[in-house]
Amino acid sequence: MGLSFDPKDLLPDGALDPGSSVLGGTPSTENLSRTVLMQRSFAEAMFALGAITCIIFLLIYITKLGAAGDNAKARKNAITGIIVSGIALVLLGGLSVVLAFAWGFLGGV
Repeated sequence: MGLSFDPKDLLPDGALDPGSSVLGGTPSTENLSRTVLMQRSFAEAMFALGAITCIIFLLIYITKLGAAGDNAKARKNAITGIIVSGIALVLLGGLSVVLAFAWGFLGGV
């Protein structure tokens, strides 16, 4: 059981049936809440994967900075990598906060 990138897996069972789903007919609160919950769990997994990746690259570039010694070019590349990884981590964190508020508003659905 791994991550699946099939769009049908992001929707609850029966969501694509005509007349009985969020997409095919009259929307019901139950189908909408199941769809939001499934998409939320998928998005949380992607944010976690992105955050772990950013932290790993941040640690790699910090290690490269320590190993650069007197080499100015290697030190500049390492500092650039640290800045880019840090900015990506901050943006990912900020986006997750914004989405947390959005999911909070959709929590009553």
